[in-house]
This record gives sequence, C-alpha cells and structure tokens, in this order.
Amino acid sequence: MVQEVERYQAWYAPCGIFVDQTPASASSSPAIVELVGHVRRCAMSVAINPGQPDIDPHDAAIADHIVNFEGPHSTYRRTRFPGWVRDLPAEKFWHLIYEVGDVRTMREVAGAVGRAHAAIAHITDTTMPNPWERLPAYWPEQQALL
Repeated sequence: MVQEVERYQAWYAPCGIFVDQTPASASSSPAIVELVGHVRRCAMSVAINPGQPDIDPHDAAIADHIVNFEGPHSTYRRTRFPGWVRDLPAEKFWHLIYEVGDVRTMREVAGAVGRAHAAIAHITDTTMPNPWERLPAYWPEQQALL
C-alpha cells in the first residue's frame, strides 16, 4: 500500500489519500497504521473508510477523516451513531449515501447528515453495483443546498 501512495503522489501530487474498505478497528491494524504514518510523513491528509458507525474511537486519532457511513438510504434511516462522535469536530466524519431518489428526499437526508454530526456527505440517486459512477440527477440542487 505504501508503494501505491508513493506512485500516486508522483503521478498526481494529491493533498490526501482515501483508504477504502478499512476495518472497523483500523487503529489496531499494523498495515493501516503504517500506511497512515507514511501518508502523514508525506504531508498529506488521510481518510479511512470502514463505512459503518460501529468503529473503534481510537481510529479518530489516526485519521483526518472517517467515513462512518456508506450505504443505501434505506439503511441510513435506521442507523444510529455512537455518542462519542459528538466529542469530535463534525468535519472528521463523512457519510456516503446512495439510492436517495428525489430532491425532496435528498434535502431530508442532508438535514439528517447534520443531525448525525457529519460535515461531509455525498448523497446520490444512483444504485448498486456502482453508486459512485455518476453524479446524481439533482446535483445542482444539492450543491446549492450544501
């Protein structure tokens, strides 16, 4: 993974690295801790993506950003986040929510994201198998709202 970071840094000069599909306890994974340390030594920020709210609170200390939700709107409506997330800045947390069908629902979800103490969200009407393949049909409205 460290070699990939170095390759991307040489090719694109990014200001940060997004580490997808990290475990719920990334801080206890030597490989993730090594990668995060390397990214920081390269003066880049790091986001980790366990994609769920039941994560180790120590992960907040190793990453600049944590995706503590990634999934469909139907699951997001039922999701509860641990109280400790409110002890940290909302900018620490990202939510990635797909299958949000219309503008009205997107606005409701954007409000829920704020109430869940996340400052960064991507809300889309797209579906699996790749909900990130295009921007949502309501992208202009979402940009104006957020």
